[in-house]
Amino acid sequence: MGISIMPSTDNINALVKTFSLNTETYIVPSMYANNTTFLIGKYVDNKYGDTNGSLLAQVIYPAQNLTFPSNATADALKLVVYYSSIKHNEGVSFDVYQMKQQLGFRTKYYTDINADNYVDFSIKLGSIDLSIKDIANADTLIAHDTMPYFSVDFPLALAQKFMNESQYTDENTFKNFFKGIYIVPTDGSGATMLYAESVDLRLTYKYPTKIDEKDTILSKTLIYPANNEVRQVNKISHTNLQSKLNNKAQDREYIYSPAGFFTKLDIPVKEIIDATSNPDKKLALNSALIKIQAITSDDDLPLPEYLLLINQDSVQNFFEKNQLPNQKTNFYIPRKTKVDASNDTTYVYTFDLAYYIQKKMDDPLAQVADVEHMVLIPVKTTVSSSGTITNMENMIKLSGLTFKNQYDTTLPLKLKVVYNEFYKYTE
Repeated sequence: MGISIMPSTDNINALVKTFSLNTETYIVPSMYANNTTFLIGKYVDNKYGDTNGSLLAQVIYPAQNLTFPSNATADALKLVVYYSSIKHNEGVSFDVYQMKQQLGFRTKYYTDINADNYVDFSIKLGSIDLSIKDIANADTLIAHDTMPYFSVDFPLALAQKFMNESQYTDENTFKNFFKGIYIVPTDGSGATMLYAESVDLRLTYKYPTKIDEKDTILSKTLIYPANNEVRQVNKISHTNLQSKLNNKAQDREYIYSPAGFFTKLDIPVKEIIDATSNPDKKLALNSALIKIQAITSDDDLPLPEYLLLINQDSVQNFFEKNQLPNQKTNFYIPRKTKVDASNDTTYVYTFDLAYYIQKKMDDPLAQVADVEHMVLIPVKTTVSSSGTITNMENMIKLSGLTFKNQYDTTLPLKLKVVYNEFYKYTE
């Protein structure tokens, strides 16, 4: 009875409107290189393009005022690289060079770093060839939860220099002595990409001693890790992104990491506000959904586990200042799996911009642009034991996402707004 006598102006209206989104795939010139897993090697992808990964890395000394036993002599110095997974077409070779210039500990480096400024290419410390058999053996180890590694022997003369105790008085003295190493895939070698989890140098030396009054030669190894106390920068380059972009179907968009393709979404904020406004009603958004559905095939790269949707002008600050997603002005979404009635599996990323748009509607002083240019970025997250995100960085691993920029053959991608209108009371 109450509803029947209520004025029509007091009705709560539930409404749905959809808005078209312009999308554009663009080439990423570079991205902030603050990653903790390093991409080294080569990879060839028929859809997204070819990728090269190399690494500039400093190492930290084992101890201040380090001393060696009397009569100790260097036995070996080698680079050891542990890697957790592999994406490969064939074997690969690496060259290792000595750096001539220190990396700045607080410098903001990007993946397009110019190695010529830091590397002395006249000092090659060593090389290694990983064959198809080596790669197959590594695959087997990974399948059994064992992390494979490769090592590169450095010249004994360099190992002997590492025995000079005067170089261990402090960190900067050591870094001036040995500025770091550069690991780069050899020109013309095969195509295999490794994800390096840890990198270190290992100095082995031997010295005479007595055990139970018997003359004995003992051996000891010192580890010089490339860790977060010093800098490492992953250099990433691509050789044919433009041709791949030119061949992309018009109804498709690409996201390719690392530093390959991102997709820009234009959010028509002013159009949404104008189309949903009602001077006699108060508006409350229930949802403002964008659904990105992956198109997959057996030969595709892994899909990104997480995507970040962020204003294009805010990308640099977000990563350089180690910001975290707030789901208000930037949006972080995990990939979700859906299985339909026909048992087909699809992968969807769903963003809800309701809070973001509602704030602009409610704030009379808000700076509302006609269009907000936002971008989809694949990211890697670090999560605490309580489930809280503690760090977010650009996705450094190979991943690829292709999605349709149309709902059907004629309509572009949509943002679907569901909202209620309430009677606006006045005193």
